[in-house]
Amino acid sequence: MKHLIILCSALVILFTACQKGELPVSKADRGTCVTTMLDLGTNYKNQIWYKLKGNRVVTMNSRNDWDLAFESGDKGNHVLLNSAKLMFAVNTFKQNFADVSINDTIGFSTKKQPDDVSVLNASVIGIFENSNSNVFLIDLGVDESNLPIGLKKLQLVENTLTKFKLKFSNLDGSDFHETEFSKDNTYNYLHFSLLQNTLQTSVGAPKENYDLEFTQYTHVFDTSGQLLPYLVQGVIINSNKVEVSKISGKTFESINIKDTLQYPLVSKPDIIGYDWKIYNFSTGIYAIAPYSFIIKDTEGYFYKLRFVDFYNGSIKGYPKFEVQKL
Repeated sequence: MKHLIILCSALVILFTACQKGELPVSKADRGTCVTTMLDLGTNYKNQIWYKLKGNRVVTMNSRNDWDLAFESGDKGNHVLLNSAKLMFAVNTFKQNFADVSINDTIGFSTKKQPDDVSVLNASVIGIFENSNSNVFLIDLGVDESNLPIGLKKLQLVENTLTKFKLKFSNLDGSDFHETEFSKDNTYNYLHFSLLQNTLQTSVGAPKENYDLEFTQYTHVFDTSGQLLPYLVQGVIINSNKVEVSKISGKTFESINIKDTLQYPLVSKPDIIGYDWKIYNFSTGIYAIAPYSFIIKDTEGYFYKLRFVDFYNGSIKGYPKFEVQKL
């Protein structure tokens, strides 16, 4: 037995001695801090879908290209208004499409509601589970000149694992359409235009291909108990995996990978939002707030970002920011 123990010990020592020593792993190159400026266009018309990796714009579209966003994927069931157009909706609580008319707009101004982009389940149309939902009155919002676009009535007819079906028209029944389109698991949302009766495949980016959306959206301000919907310009994060920490009281240069443990990450859509810039009512000029952000992208990498300007010369609508991988 004693000889066996000695033999086993010798074999362990011999095996260990034959193994190659562990090679040190070189530190990954985090790259330098890069500065980027985006062009939101006249009256903030552009919606820009941006990827942190590679510091690139994935795609861009006009906010007027679409009206409704349908949550894609086989279990998708949320339907959102285009918040960038200051859209509103009212549930008529009627299920007969033909019964809804101009008469249902009585009191519309006091009943209409916008979507709250910060809370998915607070959307006015909300969750569309299966078939024959109530008929909604849809205020299509305003165009780039801030002029009203008009009203439609809408009924969501069918939601299956593979498709959505809906019907809509003017309030008098004219310009009636009944249409359907397939779901797509590679997108968070599919964007549909009621004005053009078409799925806008050029709007948005696949959910794995972008991290941030630069866009106008409706924010509801609470002014002494009175709710005031107002268009703001800001950033909405990708609901697929992206998380963000908002940091104040710490210099951008000093933020490092260890801060991902100290500052909790959240997936609130408007965590970056609009208030990284502050409007001076006396001068009519935006100043940049002293915030920084840590962002976990769709691939699980961390970046730090801070805004440094909102102007190109004297023209507003050009968010400029610095970003660096942690």
